[in-house]
Amino acid sequence: MFTDMVRLIPDGSGIEGFIARGLGSHIAATVPLLFLSVVVLGIPAGVLVAGEYLRSAIGGGMVVQLVGALAILVVAITTNLVGAAMRRMSRQALQSRGVRDSVQGQEHH
Repeated sequence: MFTDMVRLIPDGSGIEGFIARGLGSHIAATVPLLFLSVVVLGIPAGVLVAGEYLRSAIGGGMVVQLVGALAILVVAITTNLVGAAMRRMSRQALQSRGVRDSVQGQEHH
């Protein structure tokens, strides 16, 4: 979906540009606020619901729900941070490889 969006709106405006194109700039202006709402309200609500499912499955009361919610949040944040670090390292490796290859190519000429 995002690949198609970038292909259709290549100016780097992302979801906001896509919405502006379809619904207008006034509606698109709400995208940052909606995104913030999802992060501030949606993620905590989602992990609490998941914690409730855990509590229902294994029992243990509110402590199990809160610990389960916190564990899910920690795993999600850790996964994102590790992914970002690996992406950064792979880009650096590719860039340094590209620089070395271009320098070595120039030395042989």
